[in-house]
Amino acid sequence: MKSNIDYFKYSLINDDTIIDFSNPSGVEVISRNKDLPQKELQVANNRLIELITAYKVLREQNNIDTSSIKQIILEIIKILDDVGLINYSAFCVYFQVLNYSYSAYKSEKNEMSDDEKIILLTKILDMYLDNRHNMYLSYGYSDQILQVMSDLASCRRKGKTGIQKIESIIIPKGFRKAVSFDEMLNNKNFYILPDKDGKALFGEFIRYHNIDFTFSAERDNKYPDLLLKHNDDIFIIEHKLTNGDGGSQNESINEIINFIKQSESKENIHYISCLQGNFIKALAKDNNIQCIDEDFSKIDISKYSESNIKTGNKKNKHEHQYSHILENLKRYPQNYFVNGAGLELLINDILKS
Repeated sequence: MKSNIDYFKYSLINDDTIIDFSNPSGVEVISRNKDLPQKELQVANNRLIELITAYKVLREQNNIDTSSIKQIILEIIKILDDVGLINYSAFCVYFQVLNYSYSAYKSEKNEMSDDEKIILLTKILDMYLDNRHNMYLSYGYSDQILQVMSDLASCRRKGKTGIQKIESIIIPKGFRKAVSFDEMLNNKNFYILPDKDGKALFGEFIRYHNIDFTFSAERDNKYPDLLLKHNDDIFIIEHKLTNGDGGSQNESINEIINFIKQSESKENIHYISCLQGNFIKALAKDNNIQCIDEDFSKIDISKYSESNIKTGNKKNKHEHQYSHILENLKRYPQNYFVNGAGLELLINDILKS
């Protein structure tokens, strides 16, 4: 196998295919035109708007009918709890304004009683009525927002398809997905998806092999995306897909740069950061990659900083991230930082070794 800096260089030179033309229609959550029957999400969203309007009317009455208001809120709760993708509705998107989120609600709802849900939703409804509902009524609510939010979420879905793309590379090469601990012990080539359906297997595996995986403790018990084993070598992989360079994307990029700042007592355990998308292209553009070998050789790991990467320094952001990647690769020669093209080359070389 090549050195880790060689795989990083290969990734800098060989771009990933960023644009995916395979499914240009995306996930359609509304009917193609208004004359066609509405889809389930449209029906639920329109009912949600009706309920919010009814709540508004009752709230403005002198003698408030608390029983009717309670029934309205309970029906809203049922829609929020039971309708898939209702988080694309204008009402649920408004949760973000309150420094809350629909996903937070979903994770907490099973721990809340109906009364606690009613109290929470009443507060949110009151603020939504004061700040958004009349505004949206004046322009006319539209189901278009549902499709727009679905399209916006497509990037998050690509994270899952990125893992599927890795699977499409490794399965034809003889790797099989393990479904039991015995399979993991007895097979030379296998993989699991710890962050999806392989959490328990991953826990058993790292305990059996005395793998620290310190990243988990530092990131609220976060699981890696993929664990790959070939003969005696173990590769723990974190995958990200970027399509921009904004704040949330930048946080993901810094996280995956820090992922390869892990080492184990056994040399056969490797950490791989796979970052697909346009970020590595930006790194190549903003740094003098022709001098990468010279720059890499000059790195003095005795002066290496153990602090996590942060932005806001005097260097250009991409220069800072690039230098951090080089430092991590120099300090941890058993680890790798690659894009999709680099990962495919790395896996081919793993099988040859």
